[in-house]
Amino acid sequence: MNNLDRNPVLRKAVGLLRSMPGFTLFIAIALAISAPAMRAQDPAIQAPDVVHSVREIHLLPQERLKDRVAVDLECIVAYYAPDWPIAFLHDGTTGIYAGGPKDLNVKTGDHIRVRGVVGPDRYIIDYTVEPSDNTVQLPAPKPSDFRRLQDGLEDSQFVQISGQLVSVQMDTNHVVLEMNAVGGGRFRALIHQSLITTAELKPLLGRQFRLEGTAGARIDGNGQLSGFQIWITSRSHLQTIRQDGTDERVGITKIGDLQKNALTYEGSGYFRVHAKVAYQISPNMILVYDETGTLFAELRESSRPEEGTSLDIGGVLDAGIIPPILRFAEYSTDCEKVIATPAVLNTPVAELVKGEMSGQIVAISGEYVGSFSTNKEHGFLLQSDKHLLPVFLGDRDMEEVVPGTRVEATGVWVQQKSLAGFNIGSNALYSRRDSIAVGSQFPWRLVATLSFAGVIAVMSLLWAVTLRRQVKIQTRRVLDSHSRQRQLEERYADIFINAKVMVVTADAGGKVTAANPATLRITGRDESDLIGSDIREMGGPQAAQSLTELFESSMNSTERSLSEVQVNSVSGDLIPLEVICWRSHDESGTTVHTIWHDISRRLQLEKDRRELEQEMVYAQKMESLGVLAGGIAHDFNNLLTVILGNVCLIQHASESGNPDPQCLNHIEMAATRAAELTQQMLAYAGRGTFQVCHLSLSNLANEMSSLLAASIPKTTHLVFDLAEELPAIKADATQLRQVIMNLVLNASESLNGQTGFVRISTSVAHLNASDLCDCVVSFSEPAAAFVQLQVSDNGMGMDATIVEKMFDPFFSTKFSGRGLGLSTVLGIVRSHKGSIRVSASHGQGTRFDILLPISSQPKAAESKNDAPELIERGQGRVLVVDDELSVLNLMCRTLELAGLVPVGISDPAEALQVITDGPLPFDCVITDMTMPAISGDELARRIRTLHPDVPIILCSGFNFNQPDSEDALSAVTAFLKKPFSNGQLVDLTLQLIAQRDASLELSGPPAHPRF
Repeated sequence: MNNLDRNPVLRKAVGLLRSMPGFTLFIAIALAISAPAMRAQDPAIQAPDVVHSVREIHLLPQERLKDRVAVDLECIVAYYAPDWPIAFLHDGTTGIYAGGPKDLNVKTGDHIRVRGVVGPDRYIIDYTVEPSDNTVQLPAPKPSDFRRLQDGLEDSQFVQISGQLVSVQMDTNHVVLEMNAVGGGRFRALIHQSLITTAELKPLLGRQFRLEGTAGARIDGNGQLSGFQIWITSRSHLQTIRQDGTDERVGITKIGDLQKNALTYEGSGYFRVHAKVAYQISPNMILVYDETGTLFAELRESSRPEEGTSLDIGGVLDAGIIPPILRFAEYSTDCEKVIATPAVLNTPVAELVKGEMSGQIVAISGEYVGSFSTNKEHGFLLQSDKHLLPVFLGDRDMEEVVPGTRVEATGVWVQQKSLAGFNIGSNALYSRRDSIAVGSQFPWRLVATLSFAGVIAVMSLLWAVTLRRQVKIQTRRVLDSHSRQRQLEERYADIFINAKVMVVTADAGGKVTAANPATLRITGRDESDLIGSDIREMGGPQAAQSLTELFESSMNSTERSLSEVQVNSVSGDLIPLEVICWRSHDESGTTVHTIWHDISRRLQLEKDRRELEQEMVYAQKMESLGVLAGGIAHDFNNLLTVILGNVCLIQHASESGNPDPQCLNHIEMAATRAAELTQQMLAYAGRGTFQVCHLSLSNLANEMSSLLAASIPKTTHLVFDLAEELPAIKADATQLRQVIMNLVLNASESLNGQTGFVRISTSVAHLNASDLCDCVVSFSEPAAAFVQLQVSDNGMGMDATIVEKMFDPFFSTKFSGRGLGLSTVLGIVRSHKGSIRVSASHGQGTRFDILLPISSQPKAAESKNDAPELIERGQGRVLVVDDELSVLNLMCRTLELAGLVPVGISDPAEALQVITDGPLPFDCVITDMTMPAISGDELARRIRTLHPDVPIILCSGFNFNQPDSEDALSAVTAFLKKPFSNGQLVDLTLQLIAQRDASLELSGPPAHPRF
């Protein structure tokens, strides 16, 4: 092939030839260009010697080939393409190209004698062909690889190469296979369309093949060697191989698997089965079976394998019907597998026609109706169980049988169906003549015999009716589908136009493509202005980020996305909108759909619901406070009895001159107990903003022990089982106190005055999603663990009816009460995203489990109880204002003992007058909160306007540690909660005076007073 460089004329011709469609190789035209000049000379004079071997031609020196060299070869045609034309010849030693006319009367495999001339490029030109009886055979294919073929080392040789099938296409009348060679490199293989079709090869894309054929070099437009291609002469030279390199047409598949997975296997490739011939339908159509089912096979070449013959048969699966068909099938009788004949089933015809027995060997009995015959098949009609069934016998006719005669036929039952499930052919039995048993023929049945023409007419009518019915059904389905589509489009258009909500669509880039009238009305924009704008900017700057995130979420997911934004209305007001966004895709591209729903009313309803819940909680709290009053009054009366009794004892001891210090200790203990009980009452009755903090449920329950004991009858025993190391929860302490109180009161009332117990326990509970489903109510997300509050009793319990209604507002089984206790518990648990489990049965007691999510903070904040310090001494003048003279005298005397000079005034107006008339003669002001005419916080504000630097202490028995108390305490330096000890009063007063005396640079009163 290197001689191309020495012949520019030939190289130019090859380049022109390379550009022709379908022809990538060979320089026949170039050879034809030089042929006339060679014919002008006498071959005998120019080349006296005649070469008789192709090998000799390849061994001739190049100088010798400059002139013509005569050849006389006995060879075989390795490949001939008359359309191009080109021929590969082989003399048993090696191969050579021959460029020749289209009308050369040879074909691949012919033995011929060739006489002609070899040119400088070692190709035969200007030759003649005549038949020969030589015995030249093609040698065994020579294993080769991509590199040797690419370098032209195997040119014109019969070679073998393996590769992966990448693509299949037609070129003129050849099928072109694009292959990836094993070890790298791409090449082409060509096989004539009469040997194989693209339909057979396309299912095999991606498979490994071993190819055998003649190698030919490919020349580019510059006459340079650019590759090679393989010319395949036989279908048998195209074989699939396994990954391990061994031959494999395809693995053996059971027919039953093909039937079960017809939809999956459709178009997936080539399949092989080992099966036995059951029936010869036509010269190229047979019905085969194995132990699992039956299969039609359309043979590539007409042949008639005998019925009962075991075959190894393979072809391309056509799964459009059941049983499926193997198209372009080829078979071999070398089947080692012994295929057992399935058992014969005696199934009633009524069961067979249901369609579940197709492919089974069955025996059917009935009355003979008449025979029929077509160009390819013979058979007869059988009347059985009111069903008229055709029995096909192939090309063997049925002998004369009297109509009405009882006949039993054994064969393969076939009912062709589409994958959609409806019949596309009549029920039929494929049988053989030797499988037909004819009973006794009774002459009286002759009156019922039909003529053959009548049978054919009935069959034609049945086929026509069936076909007409199927066409009518399919036509109706198509029309109904179009009608539904049209109705949906009209309905969508009506909804789009008349919807009260905003409906906007956009393309994949976010540009608005359509907007309904409601959108134009709400936004106040013109349609021309809105179409083409960016949907992410429709809501204004305040909604741009949310809409951008929503748009990107819908583009990255097939699920619907949801977001809430605020959009400027035509009036300029901000409207809260809920935006639902999703995308769809069709032939026109991607469309983003959005629905903008005004949620103003929903948000207002949610706000009203929260306010109603707060009112309900407060109402229930007031109701439970009434229940507490009796127990609290009883405890307070006991404490007052202790105080008054000890006061009398002290007075009596003072008169006798022998005071008893123990009495003073008893009075202090009783007063402290009363203060604690009052503090718990205030904490329970506190009505303020929902405040969450990290707290311990065990500590909270333990702090309520006294209040709970005072709220229930003495016949009810409280049992506390509180976990010590309990994780913190994030909750509002006041609301959780109410939950505990409500559950304990309910449990106590269930005892009906009888002696019993109420158990309060805390623990950590581990629940999964299925456990949460067992809860009566659940607002929790599945989590690993929860903090559990458990309140149980041994009372009368509840039945299922009460359990279903107990959380309804105003539902109560008691004669009195408003039925708000458990509904309040429900609302509080909901607000804390908790869950409630109830275990109750009539007469067995009740148990409530409150499950609250664990806080991210590991431990709850611990309250600090500072021990009272000894009274210190100081100096300074202090104004004390309190309308309670006993409290006023006590504070003045305490401050006096501390070395201070107190001035006590019971009227706040008088105290204000004293401060207003002249310069402030006091170092500190102490005032009560609740006083007539002027309250303590108002007095503090007026003093602050006159003297910004004076320390002011506000005293009160109410709890002002709430955010809504900030205005009342804005002018106060410190807050002192009653009851307080003498040491607390003195310490705070001396500390504030010391700070003032130290002249600390304060810009004004602290933003948050000290407590």
